[in-house]
Amino acid sequence: MESISESADVEDIPRSHPLIAAFDLHTAAIDRRQNAEADWDRAERALQLLVTEIRVRRNASLSPIFRLPAEVLSIVFSLVVCSGPPHIPRTAAALSNYQSVKEDVFDDLDTNTWGHIPLVEQGSLEWLRLTHVCSRWRKLLVDNCHLWADNLGHLPRATAECLRRAGNILPLKITTVCSSDIHDENWTLTVPKANLTPTESASLCSRIQSLHILDLREDVHPMDESYANYEFDDLEILDLARAQMTLGNPIAENWGRLPVLRAPRLRTVMLRNIVVPWRSNALTYLSIHLWCASKIPSSSLLEALFSSRETLQFLELVRVTPTFAPGFSAASIRELELPRLRTLHFADRDEQETSFLQIVRLPPTVNLQLDIYCEPNSDPTWNTHARLGIPMALSLERSHCGPDLNAVFIASRRTSLDPDEPSRIDIAMYRDDMSPLSGQEVYLLETPKLRFVADANGLPYRLPHVLLSLCNVFDMERFVSVSLDLAGWLLTDIKAVVSHFRRVETLRVLNPLDVVYADPFPPDRNENYGELEFPYFPQAEPDLPHRLETLWVIQTEELEDTLVDWCEQLESQLHKSFWDQPESIRRRYKKPIKVLRLELNIPISDEERLRAESVASALFDPYVDICQWGTVHTS
Repeated sequence: MESISESADVEDIPRSHPLIAAFDLHTAAIDRRQNAEADWDRAERALQLLVTEIRVRRNASLSPIFRLPAEVLSIVFSLVVCSGPPHIPRTAAALSNYQSVKEDVFDDLDTNTWGHIPLVEQGSLEWLRLTHVCSRWRKLLVDNCHLWADNLGHLPRATAECLRRAGNILPLKITTVCSSDIHDENWTLTVPKANLTPTESASLCSRIQSLHILDLREDVHPMDESYANYEFDDLEILDLARAQMTLGNPIAENWGRLPVLRAPRLRTVMLRNIVVPWRSNALTYLSIHLWCASKIPSSSLLEALFSSRETLQFLELVRVTPTFAPGFSAASIRELELPRLRTLHFADRDEQETSFLQIVRLPPTVNLQLDIYCEPNSDPTWNTHARLGIPMALSLERSHCGPDLNAVFIASRRTSLDPDEPSRIDIAMYRDDMSPLSGQEVYLLETPKLRFVADANGLPYRLPHVLLSLCNVFDMERFVSVSLDLAGWLLTDIKAVVSHFRRVETLRVLNPLDVVYADPFPPDRNENYGELEFPYFPQAEPDLPHRLETLWVIQTEELEDTLVDWCEQLESQLHKSFWDQPESIRRRYKKPIKVLRLELNIPISDEERLRAESVASALFDPYVDICQWGTVHTS
C-alpha cells in the first residue's frame, strides 16, 4: 500500500484497508442501536488504546536499545538489578532506630549487610519500573526466574506474586527490612507468611538459600518459633538483626528454651541483638553481637563452637555472654582447638577474655582482634597488668606472632571534649613481611596480625591515659616501624607515648602540626615556631643513640597556611628537637633522619606544590640525607 500523506484524512484511505474495514463493520453495528452514546465512548477509548499500543510496538521495533537480542538485554537487566533493590517506605522512627545503634551494633563488625540496603523514608520500585516500559521488556523480566528467586522479600506484600514468578525449583534468596507493623504484617523474624498452606510453607523453607532480615520496628517483636516446624535443607546464610535499643529490658529469649534451627548446610551465621540456636555440619563464618539482647551462656556457646571446630574459619563474638553468670572458666570444655580459623574478633569482660583465650587453640595463620575496656582513670597505673597485661599477652601467644611482629599503627582522634567524640584507641600490629610501612604508598591493605581496640567509656579526654596504660603493660620496644595518628593531643601526652618506642626506625605521623600545647591559647602564627619542638621525635639516650631511617609525614587535614609555611613550621620544630639532643648524639649523627618523606592527601595547586618542592630540599638538608615527596593531590 502506498504511504499515507500527513495531510490526508480518513476518506483518502482505501475502504479495503483491514483497519478501515474493521472500523466500518463495528461502527455500522453501533449506528443501528438506540441510545448508543456509551457504545461510542467505548469504541473511542478502544481506539485510543490501540494508538498507544501501535506507538509502543513501533518504538520496540525501531529503537536501537529495543532491538538488542534477548540474551544481551538479560545481561543489562541483571546489572541494573544489582544497582539497588526496590524498597517500601520507611518510617522516621524506624530509621532513627537504625541510626541510634548503627555505630555500636553494625559498623564495628566485619560485615554490615545493611550498609548496602537503601534505608530511606521514600519508597521506590527501582528496577521493577523496567517491567512497565514495554511488553517485550516485561516478558523478559517476568520470565527470568533467577531474578525473582534472588530478590525475594524487598516488597513484603508482593511475596506470593514474587514466589510465583520464581518458579518451583530455584533456591531462594530473601532480604527484607521490617520497618512498621503496617507494611510488614506478613513477616516474622525468620520466615514469610504468604497465605501458604503448611505444605507450601514447608516447600518454601526447604528452598531458602539465604535469609537476611532487619527489624526496625519500634515495638519489640519476640522471635517467632514457627521455624521449628520446618527443615531448612538449602539454607546457607542466616543474617538476622534487630535495631531496638533495650538496654534496660533486653528481649527475653532464652537460648536453652528456643528451638533449634535445622539447617544442615548452614555456612554463615550473623546475629545482631537476636539469638537463634542452630544446627549445622558446615559452619565456616560465625558473627554474633548481642549489645542489648539476651545473652548466650558461656558453656552453651563453647558447645556450639565445639560442634563446628573442624570447619570454622571466621569467628566474631561481641558482648555475647551474660555478666552475672558462670564464665568460660566454669565450662566443662577445657580446650577448644580451631585448626582452620583465619580471623578471631572477641569482645567481652576482661576476665571472660582471659578465660576464653586460655581455652582456645588457634593456628599460626590466624589474625586476632581483642576489644578491651580500659578504665579511663587519670592515673595510667590504674589499669593493672592483671586486667590488661594478661589478655594482651595471651593474644600475643595465641596469634603466634613471635619476634617478627614489629610494626604498629596507633590511631585516635580527640577534637573536643564532647562525649560524642570518638573515644577509642585502635592499635593494629603487623609482621615485617606484611608491614604497610615497607615503602608502599597504599597502606593498611593487609589485615593486622594482631589488633587491640581500647574503649575509653565515652570519655575522649581520657584517651591518653588509656593508651599509656596499654603501653605500660605491653612491650612496645619490639616495634621498629610505628605509625601515629594522635591529632589534637597534648604535646606532653604525645611525648609520653613516643618514649615507649625506643627502637623505632621508621616513623609515620599523620597531621604532625595538629598539637595542643599546655597553654590553652595556642601560639599565634606570627610567633617563632623555633620555640616549639616536634613531639614525635624520639629522644636518644646515652646507652641507645638514635637515628631515624625514615620519617614519613602525611597531611590529611586542610592547611591553615601555604604548603611552604607548613614545611617551614615542620623544619622549625625538627630544629628545636634536634638541638635538644645531647651534644654527643649530635656529633655522632650530624643528620638525625636518613629519609624524610612528605605526603599530602589534600588538594594542592600545581604552583603551590612546585614552590614547596623547590625549597624543601634545602630547608630540611641540615636534618635529613634525602627529602622525597610521596603522593600529592593537585587541585
